[in-house]
Amino acid sequence: MWMMAILSAVPTSLAGHKFYVSTTTLQISRSGDLVECTVKMFKDDLQLALKLFGGTDFELEGNLADTAEVQTLRAYLHGHVGLWFQGAYLDMTYLGYEVAQDMVWVYLECQARGPGEYVVKNDCLMEVFGSQTNLVHLSGYGQIASALLTSSAPRATLTL
Repeated sequence: MWMMAILSAVPTSLAGHKFYVSTTTLQISRSGDLVECTVKMFKDDLQLALKLFGGTDFELEGNLADTAEVQTLRAYLHGHVGLWFQGAYLDMTYLGYEVAQDMVWVYLECQARGPGEYVVKNDCLMEVFGSQTNLVHLSGYGQIASALLTSSAPRATLTL
């Protein structure tokens, strides 16, 4: 009975609300020398962001080689995903992407600098969707740290 009372108090306008979420996983390699980064986004959302960014309409399929689409994707990621270690910017290298059904996994990596304070930035898709939320997980050295990034706070400091 109490559940019905709670559900009836929820505005009907929320019934059609779509949530915009991506997940970024940053893993320090077992050897401790690399940060392996995976950014997981909905394919249609990323394609819309890339169209707005690059001005052309294209389809992310398979794992395209060094095409104009890949160049646009690389430039977009360079401006929207960043990692700093104790104030020093870590240049991330684009490795590729995979498409599975409606999801895209993008792979990046950079040199790891050891345990300490990392600042993670991910404002992917926030220019398209004001309510975009990007979950970030950083793990390594036997520890895990996570953050929820939004358009009002697209960076977080995580310590390992």
